Amino acid sequence: MVLSAFRKQPLCMITSEKKIKRVVNFFVDELGWKPSAISKYPDILLLSIDKRIVPRCSVVRLLMLEGLVKKDLNIFSVLKLNENSFYEKFVSEFQKRVPEVLKAYKGKMEFAWEKEGQSYNS
Repeated sequence: MVLSAFRKQPLCMITSEKKIKRVVNFFVDELGWKPSAISKYPDILLLSIDKRIVPRCSVVRLLMLEGLVKKDLNIFSVLKLNENSFYEKFVSEFQKRVPEVLKAYKGKMEFAWEKEGQSYNS
């Protein structure tokens, strides 16, 4: 698993053990991914969990609960979007229908994912 991740993203090896554990725990415990799935997307280890991963996952969760985005959306593709593209596609687009989306985007909403039948495409 580590070798596979390193081959795809060598920079993941400079990530601290503490950060790796936080990211892995979030994806495994909160999103229901298998640990091996993280080796498919090692770039996530380079992203900020507090400034990017959790806020974006919170936005997507809200939109899924409202039926505004597909439940089989690949969360990795959402995390890779640049800031402007993500904001336009997921925040600005739905802000009037789901006002809480801005709060989630700003990281001011606690993440709570309903795991039953939903996996964020691990």
